[in-house]
Amino acid sequence: MSGFSPTSMIMATMGIVLVAAGIFTVRSESSAYLAGGPGSVQRVASWVQTDVAPGLSTRTIKLTLLDCANVLNAPESLEMRYQDDAIRAEMPATCREIADKVTLDEPTFSYGWYVGALASAAMQDWAAMNDHLVRSRAAGPTQAWVTIQRVLFAEGNYDQLAPAGRAANDLDLSFLVSNGYGLDQLAELYFAETDFRHRITAIVETLPALEQRRFIGAVRAASQAGTAP
Repeated sequence: MSGFSPTSMIMATMGIVLVAAGIFTVRSESSAYLAGGPGSVQRVASWVQTDVAPGLSTRTIKLTLLDCANVLNAPESLEMRYQDDAIRAEMPATCREIADKVTLDEPTFSYGWYVGALASAAMQDWAAMNDHLVRSRAAGPTQAWVTIQRVLFAEGNYDQLAPAGRAANDLDLSFLVSNGYGLDQLAELYFAETDFRHRITAIVETLPALEQRRFIGAVRAASQAGTAP
């Protein structure tokens, strides 16, 4: 009498489970990039209409969040203007939902909190913007590549920063000057914004002499290079 043995049945069941798990993984990892077109704006526009996962791997999650950051940082780009008004209006909320999914699963994902802050600002939800900024810094106080983006964004929305947001921004500025990361961008801000000049000067004066000289050197280089207004 022919038939499947218990071992064969178990192996067949395990094979089906593995295939199903593989399909789920592929879909979760690539759903955001299978939706929409080849560019950030087209993809985010498609996410408004389709529920997508931000991804499973750190690399894919970062790329998904980067798409949102690209859109949120250029709301008046030509490509954005071609979008349907209703879709365009929903993009910030969609991006914040995606960013919040990421940070719910990974609370230490500093870049996710930062993108949530961008989205909140686009929605004029200033309390959420401040909360996301503070959480971004708490999650990644020494991630320089996120810190410089966070600072440039915070400085562009400084009037909307709550006391906790301003305190976090000051800590970010102190870290960047001490670390030496992004000094050219800070030097440009030094010349462009009077209020920033006063604040960064007060922060730099509290740092060791070597770090002070490094910042002064960056400011002088910006002036000599003609990047200062």
